[in-house]
Amino acid sequence: MLIDAHLHCSGRERADDVLRSLDEAGVERAVLLVPFLSEGFSLHDAASLRRANVYLAELVRGHADRLHGFAVINPALPGASEDLRHAIEALGLTGLKLVPSGWYPYDARAHEIYAEASALGIPILFHSGIFIDGRSGRFCRPTFYEYQAGDGESLGSQRADQRLPGSGERSRRNGAPGGATAGRPAAAQTDGRART
Repeated sequence: MLIDAHLHCSGRERADDVLRSLDEAGVERAVLLVPFLSEGFSLHDAASLRRANVYLAELVRGHADRLHGFAVINPALPGASEDLRHAIEALGLTGLKLVPSGWYPYDARAHEIYAEASALGIPILFHSGIFIDGRSGRFCRPTFYEYQAGDGESLGSQRADQRLPGSGERSRRNGAPGGATAGRPAAAQTDGRART
Protein backbone atom coordinates (compact mmCIF):
# COMPACT_ATOMS: atom_id res chain seq x y z
CA MET A 1 0.00 0.00 0.00
CA LEU A 2 1.35 3.42 -0.95
CA ILE A 3 0.52 6.24 1.50
CA ASP A 4 1.29 9.93 1.06
CA ALA A 5 1.62 11.17 4.62
CA HIS A 6 2.14 14.87 3.94
CA LEU A 7 -0.24 16.66 1.56
CA HIS A 8 -0.76 20.38 2.07
CA CYS A 9 -4.16 21.72 1.06
CA SER A 10 -4.66 25.16 -0.48
CA GLY A 11 -8.26 25.67 0.57
CA ARG A 12 -9.55 25.30 -3.00
CA GLU A 13 -9.53 21.50 -3.42
CA ARG A 14 -12.50 19.28 -4.12
CA ALA A 15 -12.56 15.71 -2.80
CA ASP A 16 -13.12 14.22 -6.27
CA ASP A 17 -10.05 16.02 -7.61
CA VAL A 18 -7.91 14.90 -4.68
CA LEU A 19 -9.02 11.30 -5.10
CA ARG A 20 -8.41 11.42 -8.86
CA SER A 21 -4.88 12.78 -8.29
CA LEU A 22 -4.18 10.03 -5.78
CA ASP A 23 -5.44 7.41 -8.23
CA GLU A 24 -3.25 8.80 -11.01
CA ALA A 25 -0.22 8.63 -8.70
CA GLY A 26 -1.04 5.13 -7.47
CA VAL A 27 -1.54 6.35 -3.90
CA GLU A 28 -4.12 4.46 -1.85
CA ARG A 29 -4.32 6.69 1.24
CA ALA A 30 -3.28 10.22 2.11
CA VAL A 31 -2.88 12.45 5.13
CA LEU A 32 -4.16 15.91 4.23
CA LEU A 33 -3.11 19.02 6.15
CA VAL A 34 -5.19 22.15 6.61
CA PRO A 35 -4.40 25.13 4.35
CA PHE A 36 -2.36 27.13 6.85
CA LEU A 37 0.09 28.30 4.15
CA SER A 38 -2.54 29.79 1.83
CA GLU A 39 -3.78 33.35 1.64
CA GLY A 40 -6.53 33.98 4.17
CA PHE A 41 -5.07 31.53 6.69
CA SER A 42 -2.43 32.13 9.33
CA LEU A 43 -0.69 30.05 11.98
CA HIS A 44 -0.98 33.07 14.27
CA ASP A 45 -4.75 33.56 13.96
CA ALA A 46 -6.93 31.06 15.85
CA ALA A 47 -10.07 31.98 13.90
CA SER A 48 -8.38 31.29 10.55
CA LEU A 49 -7.05 27.95 11.83
CA ARG A 50 -10.58 27.02 12.98
CA ARG A 51 -11.88 27.86 9.46
CA ALA A 52 -9.08 25.78 7.95
CA ASN A 53 -9.94 22.81 10.19
CA VAL A 54 -13.61 23.06 9.18
CA TYR A 55 -12.62 23.21 5.50
CA LEU A 56 -10.48 20.09 5.83
CA ALA A 57 -13.16 18.19 7.76
CA GLU A 58 -15.63 18.88 4.96
CA LEU A 59 -13.08 17.85 2.32
CA VAL A 60 -12.32 14.43 3.85
CA ARG A 61 -15.87 13.67 5.10
CA GLY A 62 -17.19 10.48 3.54
CA HIS A 63 -13.73 9.34 2.40
CA ALA A 64 -12.29 7.90 5.63
CA ASP A 65 -11.12 4.82 3.71
CA ARG A 66 -8.62 7.00 1.79
CA LEU A 67 -8.36 10.53 3.20
CA HIS A 68 -7.17 11.35 6.71
CA GLY A 69 -7.39 14.97 7.82
CA PHE A 70 -4.89 16.37 10.33
CA ALA A 71 -5.90 19.50 12.21
CA VAL A 72 -3.49 22.38 12.71
CA ILE A 73 -3.57 24.37 15.91
CA ASN A 74 -1.07 26.76 17.46
CA PRO A 75 -0.18 25.97 21.11
CA ALA A 76 0.76 29.64 21.66
CA LEU A 77 -2.80 30.84 21.03
CA PRO A 78 -5.49 30.97 23.73
CA GLY A 79 -7.90 28.03 23.63
CA ALA A 80 -5.53 25.75 21.69
CA SER A 81 -6.45 22.61 23.68
CA GLU A 82 -10.15 23.28 23.18
CA ASP A 83 -9.60 23.90 19.47
CA LEU A 84 -7.81 20.56 19.17
CA ARG A 85 -10.53 18.67 21.02
CA HIS A 86 -13.19 20.32 18.81
CA ALA A 87 -11.29 19.46 15.60
CA ILE A 88 -11.08 15.79 16.60
CA GLU A 89 -14.35 15.16 18.41
CA ALA A 90 -16.75 17.49 16.60
CA LEU A 91 -15.18 17.81 13.15
CA GLY A 92 -13.89 14.25 12.87
CA LEU A 93 -10.28 15.01 11.97
CA THR A 94 -7.95 12.15 12.86
CA GLY A 95 -4.56 13.64 13.71
CA LEU A 96 -2.61 16.81 14.43
CA LYS A 97 0.03 18.73 12.49
CA LEU A 98 2.13 21.06 14.63
CA VAL A 99 4.24 23.80 13.08
CA PRO A 100 6.56 25.52 15.59
CA SER A 101 6.38 29.19 14.66
CA GLY A 102 6.62 31.54 17.61
CA TRP A 103 6.89 28.62 20.07
CA TYR A 104 9.37 25.80 20.65
CA PRO A 105 8.57 22.08 20.75
CA TYR A 106 9.82 21.95 24.34
CA ASP A 107 7.61 24.84 25.62
CA ALA A 108 5.16 24.12 28.43
CA ARG A 109 2.26 25.25 26.23
CA ALA A 110 3.28 22.65 23.64
CA HIS A 111 3.30 19.99 26.37
CA GLU A 112 -0.34 20.85 27.11
CA ILE A 113 -1.18 20.04 23.48
CA TYR A 114 0.85 16.81 23.59
CA ALA A 115 -1.13 15.75 26.67
CA GLU A 116 -4.42 16.58 24.92
CA ALA A 117 -3.39 14.67 21.79
CA SER A 118 -2.38 11.70 23.93
CA ALA A 119 -5.73 11.79 25.75
CA LEU A 120 -7.50 11.89 22.38
CA GLY A 121 -5.37 9.00 21.11
CA ILE A 122 -4.29 10.79 17.93
CA PRO A 123 -0.96 10.92 16.09
CA ILE A 124 1.07 14.11 15.76
CA LEU A 125 3.04 15.13 12.68
CA PHE A 126 5.61 17.84 13.42
CA HIS A 127 7.17 20.26 10.98
CA SER A 128 10.90 20.43 11.54
CA GLY A 129 13.58 22.21 9.59
CA ILE A 130 13.18 25.01 7.09
CA PHE A 131 10.01 26.53 5.69
CA ILE A 132 9.37 26.46 1.97
CA ASP A 133 8.33 30.14 1.98
CA GLY A 134 11.62 31.34 3.46
CA ARG A 135 10.38 32.07 6.99
CA SER A 136 12.84 31.40 9.77
CA GLY A 137 12.99 27.82 10.97
CA ARG A 138 14.57 28.80 14.29
CA PHE A 139 11.64 27.38 16.30
CA CYS A 140 11.66 23.96 14.67
CA ARG A 141 15.25 22.82 14.42
CA PRO A 142 15.42 19.01 14.41
CA THR A 143 17.42 18.82 17.64
CA PHE A 144 14.58 20.57 19.52
CA TYR A 145 12.58 17.33 19.25
CA GLU A 146 15.09 15.10 21.03
CA TYR A 147 13.52 15.69 24.44
CA GLN A 148 10.02 15.01 23.13
CA ALA A 149 9.05 11.75 24.85
CA GLY A 150 11.96 11.67 27.27
CA ASP A 151 9.81 12.57 30.26
CA GLY A 152 7.58 9.53 29.99
CA GLU A 153 4.92 10.91 27.67
CA SER A 154 3.63 8.47 25.09
CA LEU A 155 3.27 10.28 21.79
CA GLY A 156 2.54 8.78 18.42
CA SER A 157 4.53 11.31 16.42
CA GLN A 158 6.51 11.75 13.23
CA ARG A 159 8.66 14.63 12.06
CA ALA A 160 8.51 15.89 8.49
CA ASP A 161 11.04 18.02 6.58
CA GLN A 162 13.79 16.86 8.92
CA ARG A 163 17.02 18.35 7.68
CA LEU A 164 18.42 21.83 7.68
CA PRO A 165 20.25 22.11 4.36
CA GLY A 166 23.96 22.71 4.74
CA SER A 167 23.94 22.40 8.51
CA GLY A 168 24.35 18.65 8.91
CA GLU A 169 21.85 18.97 11.76
CA ARG A 170 19.45 16.09 12.21
CA SER A 171 17.75 14.65 15.19
CA ARG A 172 19.54 11.72 16.80
CA ARG A 173 16.35 10.40 18.41
CA ASN A 174 16.25 6.60 18.53
CA GLY A 175 19.49 6.56 16.55
CA ALA A 176 17.55 7.03 13.34
CA PRO A 177 18.33 10.33 11.64
CA GLY A 178 15.51 11.14 9.27
CA GLY A 179 13.74 7.94 10.25
CA ALA A 180 11.92 6.23 13.09
CA THR A 181 10.41 8.32 15.86
CA ALA A 182 8.95 7.25 19.19
CA GLY A 183 9.57 3.61 18.29
CA ARG A 184 7.50 3.81 15.11
CA PRO A 185 8.67 3.25 11.52
CA ALA A 186 9.24 6.27 9.37
CA ALA A 187 5.98 7.20 7.67
CA ALA A 188 6.89 10.54 6.16
CA GLN A 189 10.16 10.92 4.33
CA THR A 190 11.05 14.12 2.55
CA ASP A 191 8.54 13.46 -0.23
CA GLY A 192 5.83 12.40 2.24
CA ARG A 193 5.40 8.95 0.66
CA ALA A 194 5.81 5.64 2.43
CA ARG A 195 5.24 2.04 1.47
CA THR A 196 3.71 -0.36 3.96
